[in-house]
Amino acid sequence: MKRSTECLAVAVGILLAATIGPCAIGAGLVGLFVCKNRKMAMFFLAATVLTCLATPDFTAGNVDDTGLVIRVLREDEDGTRALVRTNEGKILLRTSSDLLPGETIAFKGERKIPSPRRNLYGFDEARYFRTLGARSKVYTDEVTVLGETLRTRLVRTVKARLAPLGENGKLLLHAFFGYGGGAADSVRDVGLSHLLAASGLHVLILATILRSILALFPLSYKTRSFATILVLFFYLLVTGFPPSLVRAWIMASLALVAPDLGFLHRPEDGLEIAWIVILLANPYALFSPSFLLSFAATAGILGLAPHFQALGAPVATTLGAGLGVFPVTLLFFGAVPLVTLAANLIAAPFFVLAFALAVVFLPFLGSFAGAWLLKIIAVPLDLFVAL
Repeated sequence: MKRSTECLAVAVGILLAATIGPCAIGAGLVGLFVCKNRKMAMFFLAATVLTCLATPDFTAGNVDDTGLVIRVLREDEDGTRALVRTNEGKILLRTSSDLLPGETIAFKGERKIPSPRRNLYGFDEARYFRTLGARSKVYTDEVTVLGETLRTRLVRTVKARLAPLGENGKLLLHAFFGYGGGAADSVRDVGLSHLLAASGLHVLILATILRSILALFPLSYKTRSFATILVLFFYLLVTGFPPSLVRAWIMASLALVAPDLGFLHRPEDGLEIAWIVILLANPYALFSPSFLLSFAATAGILGLAPHFQALGAPVATTLGAGLGVFPVTLLFFGAVPLVTLAANLIAAPFFVLAFALAVVFLPFLGSFAGAWLLKIIAVPLDLFVAL
C-alpha cells in the first residue's frame, strides 16, 4: 500500500504538469522528495527532462512518395486519418479513401506543419504530432494502394465479420483496433472512451480468454505464459503499438514471467517499468492523452481503489480509476462528465460482455452459425448503447 501510494504521488504529479510543458520538470523534482524510492523517481525525472529537451522537426512542401500505413487513427464520414511511415519520416495523412493498417500506399499532396494551441483548453496540434512522431500532415485524395500485409487481411476480416452489427458493431471495431466510427463520440461524451480505445482492459480480457482456452490442453505454465505473451504482442503489432496497449502488455508480461524467474512481482513495478520504457522510446508520449489516461487510471486503481474496498470491488475499481484520471481529463478537455461514475457502473459491464463474446465467437462468425452468434453479441451491445 505504501509503495503504491508513493508511485501514485509521483505519477499524478507528473501527469498534472505534463499538459503544460516544461513545468513537468518541476513535477519530477517534486517526485524526488515525495517518493522514497529515489532511483525510480530519478527515472521519472530523466524521462521528463528528455521530453522537455526534445525539439520539434516539422517539414513542409510538396510530396510524391510511398509509405506504410502504421495506424488508422480515425475513420468516419469525412474519410480516414492514418499515420504513415515514409522514407522521410512519419506523416499524418487525411484522405477520403478507405485505408487499413499494414497497407503500402503511394500518394501525392502538400506537406503542412501542425498548428500550435491557441488557448489553455484548445487542441494543441503540434504537441499531438510530436506524440505520434509525425513531421507533417497531408490532405489528399491522390492515394493508391500498392500492397498489403497479413495485418491488413486480419483487420479486413474482422471488419467484415462485425459489419452485420451495423453502427453498433463499429464500437467493437473501436475496441479491437482503436478506431471504427459509429457512436463513438456519444460514448466519449459520458466518460466511457476507455472502453473504445484499445487499452489494458482489452488486454486483460484477451489474456483471460486465451489462458482459459490454453488451460484445456496439457501444457506447462511456462508454455501457456509464453503463448499468451506472444499472442498479445501480435495484437500490439496489429494495433500499431498504442501507448496504452504497450503499458498493459509490459505489465501483463512481467506478471506472467515472474513465477518462472523466481521473484515476487508487484503491479506497481510493472507500471514504473512501462512508464520508463515507453518514454525512453518516445519522450513526447508524455503529452499523449491516451498515455496519460492509461497510466493515471492504472495508478488510481493500484493506489486509491484499496481505500474503497468496503463498497465492493466493481465500485472500488471504478472510483480508483475515475479519481486517477480526473486531473488529466480536466486539464485536457476542460470538463469531467458527472455521469461517468454511473455510466461505468451500469453500462460498461454490458460492453465488456459484448467484447468478450466477440473475441470468443470471432473465429466462427464466418460459419453457418455466424448469424446466430451475432445475435448473441448484439444483446449486450444494444443494451450498452441504449443505456
